[in-house]
Amino acid sequence: MNFVNGRLVRLKSIIGPNGLVPMSRSNWYAKVAAGRAPESVKYGRLSYWRLGEIELFLENPDAFYQAKTGGAE
Repeated sequence: MNFVNGRLVRLKSIIGPNGLVPMSRSNWYAKVAAGRAPESVKYGRLSYWRLGEIELFLENPDAFYQAKTGGAE
């Protein structure tokens, strides 16, 4: 697996009043579903985010777009 910046973080470190992004959990997942925020990496039942992708998102949240790879187009 190719890790950008090698570190993984949990959602509670990213969002909320003490996180990097002042956003609710539901708004974050809506952005992830739309490809406007980084996708998570699943390990069992736990979700993690690549810190490098979060840093790219924080640099310019409005311009962040993650293309979905969903089969033939």
